[in-house]
Amino acid sequence: MASPPHIIAHRGAMATHPENTWAALEAAIGGGCHLLEIDIQFDGQGHPWVIHDPTLERTTDHQGALLDYTSEALRQVSAHQPQRFGSQYAPLPLLDLPDLMQALSPHPQLQLFVEIKRHGLARFSADTLVAHTLEALASAPFPVTPISFSVAIVEALQRQGYPRLGWIPRQLDAASAAQAARLQPDYLFFNHLRIAADTPLWPGPWQWVLYDLVEAPAARHWHAQGAWIESADPIGLSAALQRAD
Repeated sequence: MASPPHIIAHRGAMATHPENTWAALEAAIGGGCHLLEIDIQFDGQGHPWVIHDPTLERTTDHQGALLDYTSEALRQVSAHQPQRFGSQYAPLPLLDLPDLMQALSPHPQLQLFVEIKRHGLARFSADTLVAHTLEALASAPFPVTPISFSVAIVEALQRQGYPRLGWIPRQLDAASAAQAARLQPDYLFFNHLRIAADTPLWPGPWQWVLYDLVEAPAARHWHAQGAWIESADPIGLSAALQRAD
């Protein structure tokens, strides 16, 4: 390859560590990744937490919806992903977004993508969720790009005047292409498993990012089309691409 691809660590190094935790993010950084992606959900007080699912069962030692928890109660939760890793990483605190930003602050070389999940919209307005998110991100010493599937959240980011944002379309159809043209995001994210290899990526002012990539041949193909790569195994994928060269 003429130049190496941009590889984003999907929820940190989640192939080998509990996802969306300091263990996964620290492993990614230690492995040379400077592009990170995390997810956030919101508790019953509208406070942002670093977790993918709207419920706790899959990745923590607790049960129930985050929206039914207070911030104080969530500080008792361990996110060591016991269904995958047993007690190997226990205890591993569930991080709120302010604590994560503080932990990442010694690493100004980073670029962070924060996916704002839509489930908090069941209780709070998009403007409220975005305001709470941007408050937590305000002190970041590196570029942070909020992204979302939700058009309402992307539009709320635009109303706040945030300088960088990304949208995740659910389909690559004409309606979604028109929506992208209207939103003019800086990044478009899409699952590579849902796109044929010969599908052209929409031209525009955005940077494409294809996620759920772990195999070197697919990563090489989409890199050649100008896309960035998001991987659950960023360190392994980077090594595989270097071996292929």
